[in-house]
Amino acid sequence: KSQVELPQVKMKPSRRLWKCSSFAVAAIAVIVGTIGKVRPALFMTLPFPLSILLWVATGNSAPPLIRTDPWTNDDVRTWTRPGDVIVAVGAKSGTTFLSYCAHQIRLRGADDGDALFGDIYRAVLWPELVQSRHGNWAEQKPRYNTTILPDGTKLKDYWDNE
Repeated sequence: KSQVELPQVKMKPSRRLWKCSSFAVAAIAVIVGTIGKVRPALFMTLPFPLSILLWVATGNSAPPLIRTDPWTNDDVRTWTRPGDVIVAVGAKSGTTFLSYCAHQIRLRGADDGDALFGDIYRAVLWPELVQSRHGNWAEQKPRYNTTILPDGTKLKDYWDNE
């Protein structure tokens, strides 16, 4: 028996398929871009790393875990007092070490100073750090004074020294 060879036909994608695909991609791009400009916090409900990729791809400043609104002239006066020390360092440049040094100076090198510094987030207030994916500064600010820790102590007792 002889085998019959069938001619090979190159399949060209239809124009309609290309048009539909192009329209779908453009529509998704417009939707993602609109969300990125209007409500970028919605991206934070998506799984990592997709949430970060969409956040940055739509022109938002990275990382989305840092906010600047606590430091505006109008707001900074509502949560700081005269005499407060603000530790201001660049990201990844020794923030924890400098905060520890400031903490030791504040306690005048007390022997129990290390015990009080067990968790940097208790000893040093970080208002620019986003504490939850859905929160904003207006919601976060009161929590610094009202949060009760699992051991029953108030968070503010660790850093609010009048």
